[in-house]
Amino acid sequence: RTQKGPVHSPVDKHPLLSQRTINYRLLLAFQVGVVECRNLCELVVSRDGQCLLDPYVKLQLLPEREHRVKTRIVRSTTSPKYDEQFTMYGVTSEQITLSTLHFQVVAFDRYSRDTVVGECVYRLADAELMLYQEMRVELALQPRASDCVAARGELLLSLTYQPAFNNLTVVVLKARGLSRNESGTAGEATSW
Repeated sequence: RTQKGPVHSPVDKHPLLSQRTINYRLLLAFQVGVVECRNLCELVVSRDGQCLLDPYVKLQLLPEREHRVKTRIVRSTTSPKYDEQFTMYGVTSEQITLSTLHFQVVAFDRYSRDTVVGECVYRLADAELMLYQEMRVELALQPRASDCVAARGELLLSLTYQPAFNNLTVVVLKARGLSRNESGTAGEATSW
């Protein structure tokens, strides 16, 4: 025999037991704070002797490279103070013990590429982290390992092509580490 209409159970008649839904959110999170940097090298000094370094810190969790964050830019200082907290969600305790924090201190440049001032890594397996425990660690910056910097130096160029006039314009935006030739001059330009 089939019955039409709602089926009632003893639980349905009890007002406290009749709510069958539960709402919850489980957040697995890992927090990292960037406090400050001290005594960064001065990349550019203005005519009046002031530092023109505008540093910020990039942070990522290796080896996944999924969690990438960066601090705000602090203008004209070699000892910036950040006091910023970053929360990385979805990181399990097993992932934390297998991960490494990679910090890069970067000098912001409005008109060209940013320059890496230094970097450091911190293996979380060495940290002996416990749940809800705060640790402060001071890390020494190492100069960035240059991937393939030529012995003659580096040039940052801007290329503009105008097809209507069949014109290619090349502008040198920045040059550094250029070697001198034996006569003491910077060398001669070669055009093709």
